[in-house]
Amino acid sequence: MSKFQYTNDMLMTILNASTIGMLVINSDGEIVFSNKKIEIIFGYNESELFGQHIDLLLRNELREGHKEKVNDFIEKPESKKMLTGRPLPGMTKNKHIIIVEVGLVPITIEKKDYVLASIFNDYK
Repeated sequence: MSKFQYTNDMLMTILNASTIGMLVINSDGEIVFSNKKIEIIFGYNESELFGQHIDLLLRNELREGHKEKVNDFIEKPESKKMLTGRPLPGMTKNKHIIIVEVGLVPITIEKKDYVLASIFNDYK
């Protein structure tokens, strides 16, 4: 069997078919990629999220200290699951509170550091 060869379009089809929400966040905490599952979970399409700070998806009272946590993770990256066994509240475009689980993985693309966030929501 030969190695699977794929194009960018094929890769996007795969990522958008995922049952897991995926975000790529740059070192400034800005969203640079989101898949279709994120649109289902949070109600924002990719163009609405592009360039927005990740804090947009958090409840207001969690935003204040979150930027420091993002900076700390960028400086000392390690794969981790956020708040294992505990719900993490997020906020949809319509300002509804939803419960998600988040996994974080540091990635490097073309010598730039990013964070891949995997978002799990059992309800959507």
